[in-house]
Amino acid sequence: MRNAALELLKNAISDGVFNCAVLGIIKNGEIIEPIALGTAGKGTPLEFQISQDSIFDVASITKTVPVSTLALMALDRKKVSLSTPITELLPEYHSPNRGEIVLKHLLTQTLDFDFALSEMKHIDAIEIYRAIMTAKLKRAAGTSYYYCNATSIILARVVEAIWEDTLDLVAIRELFSVLGMRDTQFRPGIHLKRKIVPTEIDHWRGRVIQGEIHDESSWKLNEIIIPGAAGVFSTVPDLQRYLKEILTEEKRLFSKDFLDFALKNHLPDTINNSAALGFELNQEYMGSLRGENTFGKTGFTGSVIVGDRERKSGFALLSDYTFPTRKPNRDLINKIRAQIADLLWSELL
Repeated sequence: MRNAALELLKNAISDGVFNCAVLGIIKNGEIIEPIALGTAGKGTPLEFQISQDSIFDVASITKTVPVSTLALMALDRKKVSLSTPITELLPEYHSPNRGEIVLKHLLTQTLDFDFALSEMKHIDAIEIYRAIMTAKLKRAAGTSYYYCNATSIILARVVEAIWEDTLDLVAIRELFSVLGMRDTQFRPGIHLKRKIVPTEIDHWRGRVIQGEIHDESSWKLNEIIIPGAAGVFSTVPDLQRYLKEILTEEKRLFSKDFLDFALKNHLPDTINNSAALGFELNQEYMGSLRGENTFGKTGFTGSVIVGDRERKSGFALLSDYTFPTRKPNRDLINKIRAQIADLLWSELL
């Protein structure tokens, strides 16, 4: 598979899908040395050759690593239950729907906010946060799947309340340090800048985005909170360590059999989608040979993690899909994600 994956990535770079990428595979529970190709920051003074330890803004993977993972750890340790009302944990939440929302709705993305935070990037952080905390839902909680950054921002605040610390510190203490994810962090220091892959030449901010959150609303919110929708910077080797833990259940994070419960479809039949607790489930970018419990999470910047516990296999792909400017949609990167997935799944048949 390694040679086929290498050719696939070379062709993607030649076709302009991205300028650089790092791919790390886990096969039958074993970590395979990552493949690193291409040039980061191409055509700018920030240009450098990529390596397997290059650091990427993983964008919405933040929603899962660490936010949902920390919530699941609390659930497994009986600190909370899926039916815990979020108002018990987050009194500052003042939505008209607050009485009906429980932890399960946050973990399955079943709150319909009927707005996109990307439209709020021009207002100040306090106003964005107030909008999230007071928004009326379009539909009753739990009745529709609605992927929205606001849901994960609320979940991050809930996680902080459960673990009684800020999200960045909880993540280091309970997750990153436990798994040896030494290069994974919020708000990376200036000393790491030359290792961080630029994500876009951003005309709105008037500069190349490197080492700061790519997502605009999360970047604004970063002034007042640690946003849970985006903001983590990581490497492929670190994400391989995370995936191996989830795939092989070494019980450093979770008790026996808990992940079998968490990583199944938790949406009712009335919702035309699948979602595990804190993960996407059985989606097209996971390949045509995926299983019904194949799980994953994508990020806008060109990142993805995919795994299958029955096969004890998966992969992490980080790329600069949004550099130098963002593409009109996810079609090209989703095609690459699915092709890599099928290369892996076909070897395991």
